[in-house]
Amino acid sequence: MARLVDVSADALPVLLLDVDGVVNVYCGRDDVRPAFEVEVHSVVSHLGGAFTLWLRPELRDWFATLSERFTIVWATDWRNANEAISPLLGLSGDLDAVPFPDEWLDVPFWFCRKTPHVRRWASTAGVRRFAWIDDTLNEADAETLAWDTDPKWATSSRAWQLELAGTRPILPGDALLLSTDPAVGITEQDVERLLAFSEPRR
Repeated sequence: MARLVDVSADALPVLLLDVDGVVNVYCGRDDVRPAFEVEVHSVVSHLGGAFTLWLRPELRDWFATLSERFTIVWATDWRNANEAISPLLGLSGDLDAVPFPDEWLDVPFWFCRKTPHVRRWASTAGVRRFAWIDDTLNEADAETLAWDTDPKWATSSRAWQLELAGTRPILPGDALLLSTDPAVGITEQDVERLLAFSEPRR
């Protein structure tokens, strides 16, 4: 069973963590290796297929540090991330996960298809502050998180507007969005930015 996120006033901020393009480096073709040292692991997805993961050897140390400063929550298509990915990163096997649908919403091209679901999850769970690292984020995602939703969206014919309807806006100071290059993944500079964000606000 996944661990519930602590949303008390003095709780750690949340780190939403993607897998592919963040911890698993992908260079666009399965036969192209990264230009830096990686560890190669074979894992099985929740659909039963075998996949090769390329992970930086520094990841375990980085996530050991990040897990002291954040509550880590999966934000990935890997439904079995706790079983398949957590052991490779030295993470707990009972992390919570943002629930994504089996069939993705048809969202406008300018923001990530995960964004409406992340906003709904944060609003429902009462999460006050979070960082999100993914390889498909841009400025439009921060704007979408911060939108004041139109009450008419509660009866909209657009599924993505229905998903956002009635949710709490997430202001820029309450969220840090980091976009990675999938051929590089998370970097030491990203870790430093995350740690800076995790510092208590004065």
